Amino acid sequence: LVVKQQKTEDSACGVVSCDQGALNSFQSYIGEALEYSCKRCALLYGTFTETPGGVEVDAVYEPAQDNTPDEINIVETPEEISLVDEVAAKLGLHRVGWIFFHPERDYVFSANEVLLAATLQNEAIAKAAEQLAKLEADLDAAWGPEKTAIKERIPAAQAAAECGKRFVTLKAKAVRNTEQNRWDVPIEPYQMSERCLELTAGGKF
Repeated sequence: LVVKQQKTEDSACGVVSCDQGALNSFQSYIGEALEYSCKRCALLYGTFTETPGGVEVDAVYEPAQDNTPDEINIVETPEEISLVDEVAAKLGLHRVGWIFFHPERDYVFSANEVLLAATLQNEAIAKAAEQLAKLEADLDAAWGPEKTAIKERIPAAQAAAECGKRFVTLKAKAVRNTEQNRWDVPIEPYQMSERCLELTAGGKF
């Protein structure tokens, strides 16, 4: 299996903007505590903007993790993370992506990173479509005035389901700045392709 990096013209997410304070907090821990020597990841919470394909990141949550320079291992349970999702929802925020950092190296993604990114992206798409699926099931079972009321809610649920496809992966990497004798940490945005999502969902990785 060969994994290729390429730019697609029809990606669901076209624009990502991030709160600088939230990103600075993540980057500071990488530098001050980890000294750019170990992987680190965090979940991104924010909103889907009116700009077509837009995502705005307002907050960063770092789950409990036990990583190495080569692997990301999230040890916080899904149940514990779901509580974070609930708190975020009460603040009007959704899980819109994730970010991970890796030490200096000469390749773009590892299999572990692709699998995590695709799994999280698949989960986001499924979660965003839950309400639409429920409404469609309710519509099939409804009759009379009740059916009309449900129909009126369908367009908003369809829009929310489409927004779920914007889930984004941000990759932060350590780049040695020899002129100033320091590490720079540029951040790049990615999305996993539909084929990658299919392979991951099918257990092919």
